[in-house]
Amino acid sequence: MKNIAADTPVRQIFDVYRGAVLPILLKDKTTGKNILWATDEYDVISPKSEIEFKDITGGSLMLVRPRIAKTLDAQRDRTKKRAEVFTPSWICNQMNNALDDDYLGYTGAFNTEGDKAWTRNRKKIQFNDGKTWQEYVDQTRLEITCGEAPFVTSRYNPTDGNFIEVKDRIGFLDRKLRVVEENADGDEYKKWSMRSLESCYGYEYQGDNLLIARINVFLSWTEHWEKKLGEKPDRTTARSAANVIAWNFWQMDGLTGRTPQIKEKNCGQMTLPGFEVENETGDSDATEECLIYDWRSHCKRTYNSLKSKENGK
Repeated sequence: MKNIAADTPVRQIFDVYRGAVLPILLKDKTTGKNILWATDEYDVISPKSEIEFKDITGGSLMLVRPRIAKTLDAQRDRTKKRAEVFTPSWICNQMNNALDDDYLGYTGAFNTEGDKAWTRNRKKIQFNDGKTWQEYVDQTRLEITCGEAPFVTSRYNPTDGNFIEVKDRIGFLDRKLRVVEENADGDEYKKWSMRSLESCYGYEYQGDNLLIARINVFLSWTEHWEKKLGEKPDRTTARSAANVIAWNFWQMDGLTGRTPQIKEKNCGQMTLPGFEVENETGDSDATEECLIYDWRSHCKRTYNSLKSKENGK
């Protein structure tokens, strides 16, 4: 069984598309620059620095690694500083199932849950009570503090690194793409495959996690495409998809709705036992409010404006 620890997402995407896609996935659409590292895990790289293409390619294709491939000390350090704990795929499946059970009006549409596992339901997904598959695909879904985006796509299990076959994936993007595969062919599949991407969102503070999340979403989308059409997306289509992902998965301080404001560490304050507070964000007004894109309305919006609207303010 393939394992993500032996073949990192950065190397996987570079092996297929070389320099065509990675520079797009490094972009911060709010600032117009590249996303920041926003972590002090890398000794010779400042958390304030942008992630540059040259930093992660060449002899550094294995530099940015998923959590499961990091040392235990590095995992513990990120847990203490950012409360970073990744969710097993079977729990992601249960939570995504709960959303779909509520929307579809019946249980077990996509799979049957087992003991920390699931079995794929081979039957075509049925839509009742006037609901359509197109409406399901266009439903907006967001994974907050998304890490490597395990709720969006389950390319591998975050707790052991083992790859999951395309047909058995359970992320909310995977489910949308399954529905498209069951209902569309040819050019219609291509159209709705892209719309599946356009309706999936996530944000993350740490730049290396965000890059892995973006790559995971991109690669899973291409793997579904190849399974359906028998070929990989061409360079132009791949770049268009990467642009959608760069908009929809963005770097943000979830407490402020703004881009990270990195300051020197100050680890003197402690809250819960073993959890450090670094006070890195500083003055939130010094950073920009994060922009996201509404693909159905074809306009940019700030994340904070959408939150205010949802809260009735």
